[in-house]
Amino acid sequence: RDPSVQQASSSVLFNLAVNADSRPEIVEEGGVKVLLQLLPVMTLPQETRKFIAGALNHVTQSDVGAEAMVECNGITVISGILASDTNDAVLDHAAEITKTLSQIQKFRGHMIQTAAIPALLDLLRRSSSYGRKEDLLITSLNNLTLGNSDAKVLCADAGGIEVILKLLSFSELTQSATERMSAFLQNLTVAEQNEVDFVEAGGSKMLSSMILNPRMSMKTREFAAGTIQNISVNEENKTVMAKSGVINVLFAVSRDPEASSALLECALGTLQNLSNHKDLKKRLVDSGVVKVVMGLLMDSTRGNTERIKEHAMGTLQNVAV
Repeated sequence: RDPSVQQASSSVLFNLAVNADSRPEIVEEGGVKVLLQLLPVMTLPQETRKFIAGALNHVTQSDVGAEAMVECNGITVISGILASDTNDAVLDHAAEITKTLSQIQKFRGHMIQTAAIPALLDLLRRSSSYGRKEDLLITSLNNLTLGNSDAKVLCADAGGIEVILKLLSFSELTQSATERMSAFLQNLTVAEQNEVDFVEAGGSKMLSSMILNPRMSMKTREFAAGTIQNISVNEENKTVMAKSGVINVLFAVSRDPEASSALLECALGTLQNLSNHKDLKKRLVDSGVVKVVMGLLMDSTRGNTERIKEHAMGTLQNVAV
């Protein structure tokens, strides 16, 4: 076919799809299937592929368009684009399509089965900076893994923890970016199988520094502390965490007058978990855990939530045994 005709046609479809009222008609006329067949054709002009991806993106914003994407094997096509394409405009649209579909509960299982998680991670792995595309990808990963232990493990096995830690090391990250990534790490480490992987990847040390970093938002610090609490449940991790200086971080949080209740709850919860390890009881006592915990309990302005009191009393009981 004439490339100029294809480009003009795809441009028209793109402009039509911008209008929400036109999207059902594009679906009814079989437009989604045709566009999905053309999108992976690398010999097409890049501008044409951009229009095709954009049209699919807009159509997917409608319920009928999202259904058509799944029925026409669109998830597999988009996953393939994410994993190997090099057209930035196409990738931007593919990332947004994935986010849209991942927000719909009934599509998540199919997306996981069609390798969406490894594809999302492949694209994130190629990132050299953090922008809107990366934000969309992480939102999709969070949606797909939320409340699904198998998906969390799949994500970690595909290198998800290492990828997010790499992105967190980028300079000039926005507060929203660090919040989103730290929230995702907390989500991943809810799965027991991922706790050891996280420590082995160096996550404990990185997040400990984030917890104490006053330039981080309180929400980021809370997510980081929640992740540290998650991984401290694992017996193998406890001594490794103690050797890496986590205890001093927890003490610092407990003394921090600016720490939120949520941050203090996570810090005390982690101390309670660590204090349950037979090899750490004496170390904690020698480090001054009793004074730190008692000081927090006696501070009516900070140690007044039931969860803080519960963790504090649990820590004292553990080290007393």
